[in-house]
This record gives sequence, structure tokens and C-alpha cells, in this order.
Amino acid sequence: MGASRGAAENMGKGNIPGPEILKMIRKRECISIGWLVAGDGVPFQLENCQGPDDLENMLNNDVKTSNEPVSLHFFTDGQRLMLIQSVPGKYEYKEKQIPYQHYRMIPVPIAQETAAVVRRHHMRNPDQSFHEHRITQTQMVSLLDGQLGPYQLLGDKNNAPMLVPFRGLSSTDALFQELLDNQPMEQNATISTQLMRSVIQCVDDTAFEEGINLSIEERARVYTAIYRHAQRAGVLADQLDSNSIVTALELR
Repeated sequence: MGASRGAAENMGKGNIPGPEILKMIRKRECISIGWLVAGDGVPFQLENCQGPDDLENMLNNDVKTSNEPVSLHFFTDGQRLMLIQSVPGKYEYKEKQIPYQHYRMIPVPIAQETAAVVRRHHMRNPDQSFHEHRITQTQMVSLLDGQLGPYQLLGDKNNAPMLVPFRGLSSTDALFQELLDNQPMEQNATISTQLMRSVIQCVDDTAFEEGINLSIEERARVYTAIYRHAQRAGVLADQLDSNSIVTALELR
């Protein structure tokens, strides 16, 4: 970070650095200052994103504050989504300009409205890079609980990420479609018995034909995803697409 070896050694001995150093540590690592200084709370700080308006403001603010392209990293377990923004910047330390990446960790609510916000942002900022990272449910819980940070997830220019590689995204539509399909069904939602029976039959038949063994939990998740997708697309019971079912089975 540009700090001297002596400053780093003093921090290692428990001495609290000055506010400027604390500020740059927080920006570079999403570290909670309360946790860093006193051990209070959780290690990593998440943004408070309540809906599409909050998300749009956060995305637009980073465009305004950076002269270089921003990178957006979407971490998902197939049901939940965490967005990590990587914004190039510089800070001054002892009359030196130190380049760094400012990270923000944003839990994204899954909804059609937030999907539309991300789609518009991508269209307006084609120079930004979008990446998808697949993580396990356990890793997602740790991420949402503030127990995982950017360095573990993304690495840096000298070190590879500790968890998973990623792939570039030319569009986020398929990602959000999968997430929307995998959301739990509302308790009071009206269910089409005929459609659900067809979904169950088609999923079971396809799994058998593909030689895929499903646990009870996986089977229920695939049933729900296919049913929700069919409902939104207005697909009738006799119009279910086998390709969509195979894809859902592969992503289970």
C-alpha cells in the first residue's frame, strides 16, 4: 500500500495507524474499521442495498468517480448474488501517488427491477468488464456474513484468487434469469396443478435419460426452477422445453 516497513511492523505489534492509513485499508480490503481496530463485529463491510434505486445510485457513483473502467464481479451460488465493484483509483501517501483498487461489496436483491438496472448499466458503459463467479452455498453464506473479502475472492496482480476462477459476461440476462427461476415460491402463490405435474414428469424422465441422480433437495430445486420459468414464459404443460430442463439439471 506504499507504507514503510516500519509502519507495517508497528501495526503488527498492535499499534493503531493514522486515519489516512485506516481509510486506504478500508477501501482496498472492504475491512470494517471497528473489527480491524477493536475486533468488533465482522471482518468485511457490506453495502446496504435495499432495492433497484440503491443499486443504480451505487453503480452510477462509481462511474462518476473513476477515470478508468470499472470491473463488476458477480458472485452467485445459483440463488443469491453478491456484486463486488473494483474501481481503479489513487491515493497520496508521503507525497507519492499510490495506485490501488477500491472495492465495494454489494448484496444484490433478486428481482426483475434489479436485473433491469444492471442491464441498463451494462449498455451505457460497454467499456466496463463484467465477470461471473460460481461459488458454493457455504461460501455464499460466509460472503454474506462478512467473513470473506476481495483479496480471497479476486486475488491481486501477483496472486490468483483463493476460491474460484471466473468467466467474462457479455450479458447478465441469463444469470438473472437463472436466479429468478431459483427463488423460493411464495407461500400464497396459486399453483397450476397440471403444469406442476408435467414439470415433475419431464424432470424425472430427463434425469433418467441423462443418467443424473438427484437428491431430494436437488430434485425440489429443479422442479421449482422449471415451474417458475414456465410460468413467466407463459408455457403450457405440453410445451415444456427439454433443453431448459437439461440446463437446469446441469446447474443444480
